[in-house]
Amino acid sequence: MMNEMNLTAQLRAAGRSLALFASLAGIGLAVLGSASRLNAQGGPSCSAAPAFTPIGEIKSQDQKLQAVIKVVNGNRTAPGFSKPIMLRYFDAYNPADPTQKWPLNPAEFSPGPTLRAEIGDVVNITMLNQVKVQDFGGTLDSGEEGRGTGCNQVTNGTDKNFYPGHDKFPNCFHASSSSNLHFHGTHVTPSTTGDNVLVTIRPNQKVTEDDVKDSFEQIFEHCALGHQPQKWEDLPQAWRDDQRKLLKEYDETAPYQGGHGLPPEQQLWPQNEKAIAQGVWPQFYSGSYPYCFQLPKYPQDDVRMGQAPGTHWYHSHKHGSTSLNLYNGLLGAFIITDNSPTGYDGKLQAFYQGKLEEKVLVLHQVATVLNLMSPAGGGAPQVLVNGQLAPRIEMKPGQIQLWRFVNATVHRSINATFSPTAQRLSRFQFKQTAQDGVQLAWQNYNTAPNTSVQMAPANRVDLLVKAPSSPGCYVLQDAALGPILNILVTGSAVNPKMDFPKQESDYPVLPDFLKDIDPATVRVRREINYDSVKLTDPPNVSTSRQFTIDGRQFEDQHIDQVMLLDTAEEWTIYNSDTGTGIAHPFHIHVNPFQVVEIFDPNTMTVPQKLTAPFVWWDTFAIPAGKAVDGKTVPGYIKMRSRFVDFTGQYVQHCHILAHEDRGMMQLLEVVSNKTVLKHH
Repeated sequence: MMNEMNLTAQLRAAGRSLALFASLAGIGLAVLGSASRLNAQGGPSCSAAPAFTPIGEIKSQDQKLQAVIKVVNGNRTAPGFSKPIMLRYFDAYNPADPTQKWPLNPAEFSPGPTLRAEIGDVVNITMLNQVKVQDFGGTLDSGEEGRGTGCNQVTNGTDKNFYPGHDKFPNCFHASSSSNLHFHGTHVTPSTTGDNVLVTIRPNQKVTEDDVKDSFEQIFEHCALGHQPQKWEDLPQAWRDDQRKLLKEYDETAPYQGGHGLPPEQQLWPQNEKAIAQGVWPQFYSGSYPYCFQLPKYPQDDVRMGQAPGTHWYHSHKHGSTSLNLYNGLLGAFIITDNSPTGYDGKLQAFYQGKLEEKVLVLHQVATVLNLMSPAGGGAPQVLVNGQLAPRIEMKPGQIQLWRFVNATVHRSINATFSPTAQRLSRFQFKQTAQDGVQLAWQNYNTAPNTSVQMAPANRVDLLVKAPSSPGCYVLQDAALGPILNILVTGSAVNPKMDFPKQESDYPVLPDFLKDIDPATVRVRREINYDSVKLTDPPNVSTSRQFTIDGRQFEDQHIDQVMLLDTAEEWTIYNSDTGTGIAHPFHIHVNPFQVVEIFDPNTMTVPQKLTAPFVWWDTFAIPAGKAVDGKTVPGYIKMRSRFVDFTGQYVQHCHILAHEDRGMMQLLEVVSNKTVLKHH
């Protein structure tokens, strides 16, 4: 059984504050013009804090989640900015119920809508990219306008190469008006119309819902598990013809070197043609794309893992623009529920007799320019909650609520505590029930220390939070960031009294597919190394440090790791980055993993072997390395994962997203263990 220290080690390692270095040579994530962040002394009182605003939801109906999600842009008011700023954002609605629409006020900054579905549901999303590229100078795709490098460019007076400096395409900031979607935490196919981050959807304002409605309805009829489109020819002829026409038109008319038309090596449709000829799913699209997949229900859908119900999220994941688009607000929570009698949601609601209130809390930042591209530099963007700065939540004395936290910041770790904490009966109490969208086993829930809320970038945490018996104004605050939430405890005490589950029969049953990975089933053991390299030659100090995995940056058309379908592996993931001291958050798509060993050379003398039951993660901050007598002692984690149910190509990367944009990413592929051939 896992003891308290064992779970604490995992939670501390994942939530460890990132050691951000001060110069622009580092992460390059701050934004010019952000307001100063609040602190414990200067934060607003509960009466002055803005009332907490829930984000609007798009919900599944009749086992189907339907949404139209448009990437658009406009001037929006945002905390910390004295005037409206031009941002890209998600405008979305449910075509089956148009009253489910977000945002209600496009002029106010907020994340995208919360998507809510049940395990087993089919997800059908019409995505449209209608960004006005003319509103974002210098952010088009590779080489457009003849700039040559393929990267966004910034001039700083006499320094005409201020950015990209040492950065080189594709590992630089670029393509900020292109987009796609990553469904973070979903166990679905990474190919075709699933969680496919390798597709690029170019902006095209002329493409509307009506243009693609008939074709997409045909696609959405075949999205159940195992019935999705597998090749280009499976898509409706009308939409294929439109895409061919739009992309060829773009290739012939895009601005380039004072004229129009891209050179052959940069044209998009020929690249699609080459992929289609080889039976590969094409990558480039103009204006629209259909996302459709089923959230597999174990064991009903004949899968080995199944979709874990919990707090997940989605965001734009176009390489080169992931960080800036997250700063713009192209993100949202994705709540996947299990309302069966023993399921995560059904069991908790039954225990609280249907009176468990829920809060979805999306932590994020807002910016228009990364400071790596800003000659004037600037401070780090403040952390907002659902688009608000330290909003006010109200609770009754003794009330318990379920808080679903999503750390959707580009680079900020969270280590927050409630205050004041003077007396035991007059303080907040909480119990963690899930990590990264996967419920904790009863033993871990029951022994977790629950002294602070810790999250690396991309982590999610579910908490049962109990208000003090004494009314008053309380604060959830981070020592480095200041107040995250204000909580006003007011009114009459909740009646009947509420308490945490105290016995296993009151707690959700852990699904069989979330039981620990048997080490005897591990087929392959790998070692992977995160690091950074200091380049010695000028001209640009801001990009002189390059971030690498296994000594190299991301490379187009190169697969770094190949795994066999339906097998388990054990990876030791090192962090040798002593140059920055950063605990790089390791993230992998499609399959969650279990950490079984941790070594932090800055706090440990020997590795800590963890004991079962293990916690499931999809993002974990690898402890930073330490320089000792001129040698590097790397930090590391050892994790086990099952690469099951889905073949295809996807990625693992650092979830400090400017590191990912600038090359700290690898392409992976899961290949089938079956063949039609015989040998007899």
